[in-house]
Amino acid sequence: MSTSLALVLDPALRRALSADGDSADGDSTSGDSVDEDTDGDSTTGDEDTDAVADTATQDEACEGSPTFERPAVEPVTEGEGTVTIESPARELTAPAAPQRALGFYTVDVDTLLALGFPLNPTQPRRDGYTAWPCFFPAAELAGIETFPNYPEFNYEAVALAEPDLILDGFGHDPEIGELLSEIAPTYSYPHYGGEVWLTYFERIAEDFGRLDQYRAYVDFYEARLAEVRGEIEAATGAPTSEIVVASLQEWDQVQATCSYGVECRVFDDLGLSIHPLATTDGLAGSGGTSLSAEQLDRLADLDHAFVPTGLEHLAESEWLAGLAENPLWTQLPFVEAGDVTTYEWEMTFGGPSAQLAFLETVRLALTS
Repeated sequence: MSTSLALVLDPALRRALSADGDSADGDSTSGDSVDEDTDGDSTTGDEDTDAVADTATQDEACEGSPTFERPAVEPVTEGEGTVTIESPARELTAPAAPQRALGFYTVDVDTLLALGFPLNPTQPRRDGYTAWPCFFPAAELAGIETFPNYPEFNYEAVALAEPDLILDGFGHDPEIGELLSEIAPTYSYPHYGGEVWLTYFERIAEDFGRLDQYRAYVDFYEARLAEVRGEIEAATGAPTSEIVVASLQEWDQVQATCSYGVECRVFDDLGLSIHPLATTDGLAGSGGTSLSAEQLDRLADLDHAFVPTGLEHLAESEWLAGLAENPLWTQLPFVEAGDVTTYEWEMTFGGPSAQLAFLETVRLALTS
């Protein structure tokens, strides 16, 4: 157990977590993951220096975000005893019907909701937010208090919440799950390990006996897909296969990509043509292409670009403003036509709400 992590924990929990003397310095990295910090610099819950100034500021930033229906899910509250489950990371024994489930990252919270897990009244959120991503279900999350838990993990706040189940999508780093397992039964899975998020959504549903909730979500999504595809074709007067789209992201260069699979899954499900630069060897979501400022003309045959941006820049992306100074960008036909749509970056990480939110983002962009 690293000394720096132990110092932020209350004495009883510190003794429990350090009993085996193991180290938790957290040097793990993953090319497909969001960056995380497990070196012990956890916050105590009092510090939130990177958060949006106040809830009013976040509400203002969320104005104009897509609103959409989602399948109704009744919380599963009945069940006795415990169940033993083999998660992708380790075996765990959990309550048959958890009553205080906690998602270690916002995607995990969304997954718990979609599968009917009653939520712990306190849940983690990431810095930069005072509450939830704009596309999360506000009614279902009303009254839930949050604490910052990313990029610095707040293990003490997790322990103080006293969950009876933790869903941990950082399963690519086993140390995180091992620490969380000392607090409560923890189901760890590699959400950021390269698989499309739906793969583990189904696995979690199956492991906890909630395939009915999973199928209800999939059925709802597929029905909505058919409606949106029809709306796009009616608005454009052309089959969706003739519309070329891509997600363009800000890295060191302009990155045409599919990120964690949300964007290209929606594009593909709608029958839209994904720009070849957003794929690798024709495989959607397998890397994409980085373009320097001098190579932007390679996007000339793109019909519509979707650009993820931070919460504070939803209305006006600073990155796009910078690109506007490059004539190779401004002369692209889709840019001249105003066919560039920004969306909240958190959608790229996947999850039930993110998939539906991006579907609605595409619908609005291609039917207006």
